[in-house]
Amino acid sequence: MRITAFEVFYFQLPLQKELKIHGQVISRREGLIIELKNAEGATGCGEISPLPGLSRESLSSAKQQILKLQKFLIDQEISNHFEQLNGKFEQWLGPYKLAPSVRYGLEMAVLNLIANTKHLNLQQLISQFKHDRVPVCALVSSLPKDIPQEVEKLVEQGFRTLKLKVGQHSIEEDIQTVQKINAIIENKALLRLDANQQWNVNKAVTFGNEIGCAAVEYIEEPFADKTQFDEFFMKTTIPIALDESLQEVEFKEVKSFSSVDVLVLKPLVLGGIERTWSWMKQAKQFGLATVISSSFETGLGITALANLAGGSHVVHPAGLDTLKWFK
Repeated sequence: MRITAFEVFYFQLPLQKELKIHGQVISRREGLIIELKNAEGATGCGEISPLPGLSRESLSSAKQQILKLQKFLIDQEISNHFEQLNGKFEQWLGPYKLAPSVRYGLEMAVLNLIANTKHLNLQQLISQFKHDRVPVCALVSSLPKDIPQEVEKLVEQGFRTLKLKVGQHSIEEDIQTVQKINAIIENKALLRLDANQQWNVNKAVTFGNEIGCAAVEYIEEPFADKTQFDEFFMKTTIPIALDESLQEVEFKEVKSFSSVDVLVLKPLVLGGIERTWSWMKQAKQFGLATVISSSFETGLGITALANLAGGSHVVHPAGLDTLKWFK
């Protein structure tokens, strides 16, 4: 298949309210949309939108990379078998040493191009597993005083999994908030917590013991020191999920953490769909659950993530409830 056209477009979308990520505050989402076309007349689009506070590359550096690559890829023949996600993308793109968001956006565009050429959606292209629906984990985003009302509304809407960020307020306030949520969702829904490494092990244990684990499915990244994961689990019995740590480790290290049950996979920061798929396959072999999660992408990125989640052998509620942040 030959790429006959390669366009790059800039976008900027305002958010409903400010978004705080690891000390960075953003009020709009910026990025690039790339559009590929082939000789058959098919089109494939991808999104490159590094997230400040989470991505290591800037939008400026990502733009420089994709514009350089644009010159090389026009009129280039590419494999029709990238959908196998078995290392062909790495063979092709590895030498360019692309930033994670650039690699992700280009892989998305190429796979969408192949899928559209074959009149398939992305899930049908890459996976033998067919799931018509992907359950979504609702992101609780209200101020603490308004959270009970929001949680009641989300449960009424049919959400069976909720996610709450903790570690941004005092530990006492977080404990009270989680206890209130547990009382509302008991026997109705599960609660995922995300601490973004804001605590040390002692604070995390205090938190875990106070909230109880009845409705808590897991907690993401309670603290940075992975050598203390087992201590936390033994004292609280709350399973641990890894998220941002996956940028720094390989799977062989992850499988050594016996208290880690879940991997939260964000292709935008992991470095592409193929790498994410590899994590999913390895996790399956070792009995770890995987949750596909967004990095506040646009609808284009969310659609790709939903298709990726739907292609998994077991679909866990995906972290895709982020479009509501956009105006």
